[in-house]
Amino acid sequence: MKNYQRFLYFLLSTALLSVIILLGRKDFSVTYTTEDLDIHESQTTAYTPGILLRKGDYHIHVFYAADVDIRMDFFGTSDDNYITTLPANMYGGNYEADYSLSKDAQGAKLRFEVPQGGIFYVAEIMISSERPLYADALFFAVLTAGLLILLFFVLEKKWYRRLSAEQAVAFLLMLFSVIIVVSPHFSSYLYYGNDLGGQLIRIEGVKDAILDRQFPAILFPRTVNEYGELGVMYPYMFLVFPAVLRICHVSLLTAYNVTIFCTAAAVVSVMYYALRKLHVSSLSAALSVALYLLSPSFAHAETDNGAVLGNGISYIFIPLVTAGLLHLL
Repeated sequence: MKNYQRFLYFLLSTALLSVIILLGRKDFSVTYTTEDLDIHESQTTAYTPGILLRKGDYHIHVFYAADVDIRMDFFGTSDDNYITTLPANMYGGNYEADYSLSKDAQGAKLRFEVPQGGIFYVAEIMISSERPLYADALFFAVLTAGLLILLFFVLEKKWYRRLSAEQAVAFLLMLFSVIIVVSPHFSSYLYYGNDLGGQLIRIEGVKDAILDRQFPAILFPRTVNEYGELGVMYPYMFLVFPAVLRICHVSLLTAYNVTIFCTAAAVVSVMYYALRKLHVSSLSAALSVALYLLSPSFAHAETDNGAVLGNGISYIFIPLVTAGLLHLL
């Protein structure tokens, strides 16, 4: 690369990283409206969605209207619960208060108790902090910086010239298959899988165990309503990576989605390596990898079933074991 090309690359990279960091300003708060509340069938209680909050101080602002006094409970952790009253105000009332959490909350929420026959409407609920609730923007900035540095060396050293046309097509095909597989996780919500809750709790369990100075993680001190649990059903070593992200205050959504991307990339890399060791051509190996990764079983595990952190991870080792057996035979 010429000097002006290097300068232009550095300028564009700096601009991209600045945009990512500026987008992180929204990580200081989370906002709910009436549509987000879970209203009980009796119409007497309403809950905000549970949210993972780390230890620290939080400011809560509720803009509401009600014709009766409303009891509001802030459920933080087993040791941090607060009760207050929102006075009746049909013309729009504002309630603001500060709360503290003595430890990480796994499902903090607000509960509103409405007297029978009362009217209660929430325009906005904001939970904010003086520091970011999550470190997603910083994580993506560091990840982007690493990819930009790698791309710079690829362009500077012209490593792409070492690839044959067949290898280039094979790598693009595998990249395309990974993008298709992880595309359901590009949004800001998760597909509800019948095993998804348990898999997310596993990540939180490993995080809590590491913070409890366990390695490897065996006892999960804050699962099962904080009674604790012995983890014996799955191998948990592969969840250390998302658990470390959670320790660094990356949101559970991002940690989960990044883990799925890494799992898909590992499946592609290992199977391609195994097939190449069996002297399969690059293009044939890439086609096999794409079919393997896009199989209905893997798609079912990451969406409808939600067990990709169990079944999906096992996909990494099936081609490796098969190639090993063929070598032995």
